[in-house]
Amino acid sequence: MRTLIIYGSNHGCAKKCAELLEGKLKGEVDIVDIRKDVTLDLNIYDKIIIGGSIYMGKIQKEITEVCENYYGNLKDKKVGLYVCCMNEENIEAQIKDNFPEELLFGAVTQGYFGGAFNFKDMNFIERFIIRKVAKSLSKTNEKFKKIDMKKFVDMIERGNIEKFAKAMNSF
Repeated sequence: MRTLIIYGSNHGCAKKCAELLEGKLKGEVDIVDIRKDVTLDLNIYDKIIIGGSIYMGKIQKEITEVCENYYGNLKDKKVGLYVCCMNEENIEAQIKDNFPEELLFGAVTQGYFGGAFNFKDMNFIERFIIRKVAKSLSKTNEKFKKIDMKKFVDMIERGNIEKFAKAMNSF
C-alpha cells in the first residue's frame, strides 16, 4: 500500500503533523508540501491524506484547489482529511467549512491535530491577532492562559494523530 500525504502549512504545524503521521502509517508513505510541489500523480497511491492549518477560519487555498481539481481521482481512493488549529471548540464546523461536502462524505476518517504557534516566524500583525485570540480563548480554556508569546507553543494532539493513523491503517 502506498500513501500520499498532501499538506499546506503557513508556519509549519501541518508539516510537523504530516511528519508525525508518516511515522505511524503502514507501507510506503510520501509527503508533499502543496505550496512547493504542485504536480501530483495520485494514480500510484492507494490512500491519500490531505491536511492543512486553519488560518483566520480558512485552510490554505492550495488545499482547497487540490480537493476540487483532483476530486475525480480522490473519489476512488481511501481518503483521510485533517486540520490543524488552536480552537477545538468548533472543530466540526472547521472541517465541514474547509473541505468539499462530497469529499467529506467519502472520507474514511477526519481528524483534528491541534496546533502550534511559532511566534518568531510570524509578522507583527499575525502576533497581534494571536495575542487577541489567545486572550479571548483563555477565558474559557485553561491551556491558553499558559501561552508564552516569546516561545514556540506546541499544542499538537499526538493522540489524535495516533487514532487517525490507526483508522487509515485499517484500510
